[in-house]
Amino acid sequence: AYNNLGVILTREAKYDQAAKAFAAAGAAAPKVAQPMANLAQTYLELGRRDDARTALNESLRRAETEDAYLALGDMDFEDGKYNDALADYGHADRLKPGNHLTQRNMGDCYTMLGNAQKAKECYARAAQLLSVALETNPKDGFGWANLAFYHAKIGDPKDAGTDMENAASHGATDVASRFMIVQALDVLGRRKEALDLLLWCMDKGLSPAEVDLAVDLKDLRGTEAYRSKLKNLKGNKIASSS
Repeated sequence: AYNNLGVILTREAKYDQAAKAFAAAGAAAPKVAQPMANLAQTYLELGRRDDARTALNESLRRAETEDAYLALGDMDFEDGKYNDALADYGHADRLKPGNHLTQRNMGDCYTMLGNAQKAKECYARAAQLLSVALETNPKDGFGWANLAFYHAKIGDPKDAGTDMENAASHGATDVASRFMIVQALDVLGRRKEALDLLLWCMDKGLSPAEVDLAVDLKDLRGTEAYRSKLKNLKGNKIASSS
């Protein structure tokens, strides 16, 4: 009941109250992992990263789950602890080997660690897994956008182009899908198109924090257009809060 209450409060963005509910759930069911994983996500919403990490580790102590390892991996990656993140994602992959996003995350870790061959192997595996899933659900526009990125990463521009066409034809016009296309275009060397689309995504609400985590967008982040967009966003945020 406490866990369900926490879920409801989270949907209402009442994160302080949700955290208390999840903590109560964790205390009432000391062997159950899910309340602690939920508590960790709530702490992240509150900016309490150390508390989130503690809650995730407690969740994993109770039971190993793919979601907890993925969340821990994301935190380690954001903190620049790429070997730790790689280990976290490896645990997640062991628990659920068919998740293409886990392979993508591992590929990003290898990229940051300078191991191009292992990175390419992970992106190729991600492409293989996602291609199989799209055979079952070919109308998944976001899936096609992801696949375009994977094919770009393994040096297959023809298939990446086809994937982008499929993404567009299946309504992949949301920010998340467009941001994946940005990354694919950038990897393919189509920087002008990538930059224009990136600025569009930011106008539609894409967080600069998400852009910072995209390992392939270093050059775009260094452009005058991007820096100007960041400055304008910060200015608008200050103006709206005053």
